[in-house]
This record gives sequence, C-alpha cells and structure tokens, in this order.
Amino acid sequence: MIEGWIGRDFRPYVAIKFLKSDGSWRSVDVLVDSGFNGYVGLPSAEVRCLDLQESEIDLTFEYGDGRDSKPATYEGVMEFDGRESPVLIADVAQGTAKIGTELMAGYSIRVDLQPNGKVELTPIDG
Repeated sequence: MIEGWIGRDFRPYVAIKFLKSDGSWRSVDVLVDSGFNGYVGLPSAEVRCLDLQESEIDLTFEYGDGRDSKPATYEGVMEFDGRESPVLIADVAQGTAKIGTELMAGYSIRVDLQPNGKVELTPIDG
C-alpha cells in the first residue's frame, strides 16, 4: 500500500522516489491524478534534477478542453509500492508532478477529502 495526504490545495498526493543518474534517490511529492492517463508527469526542473535520458517514444495527451500536448519523454526508474521499476516520464513543463491512471492500474484509490485527510493506493489483488 502507498500512503499519502491531502495537500493545502485540497488535492491528493503521495511521495514517490526516482533514481537520479548519480545512483541516489530523490523523493518527489506527486499529485494522484485520475484525469491524467499517463504514467508519470514531472516538471522540467525535476527532470533536470534527475538528469534523465530522453526517450524516443512519442506521447500525445489530450486535455479536457480538447487541446493536444506532445511532451518530451524520458526513461527513468522509480520505486512504486516497494518495487523498483522502469517508467516513462512526461515533461509537464511548469505543471504539477503527477501520477496517472496507467501507473495506478490495478490499484484501488481511497481519498479522505478533508483537511489532513489520508490517501491510500492499495493493490486490488491484495
């Protein structure tokens, strides 16, 4: 299970660790975004800090208003629910760091929408 919190902006967050190019780990607070259909989106500053290798994979995201975005993508390694795994990271420029539905597939999301509320991502299988 992954535990998180409700932020001051009244949105759900969890902390995720990403592997930097020097072999150390960096923890990033990410929004649990059920409206984002990707895996991980990180602001450009975080991408630079992690010193990630650019990927040749092209992604297109569609915003709720119908606009399309083709962000730069990067190959990274993250720790998710206690396991290290490769991950495709989209550069969301100045946006909020987030995890999306592709990454959370197979998880149940519980969010207590109240000040200091809890956020829990639990594997559906157990």
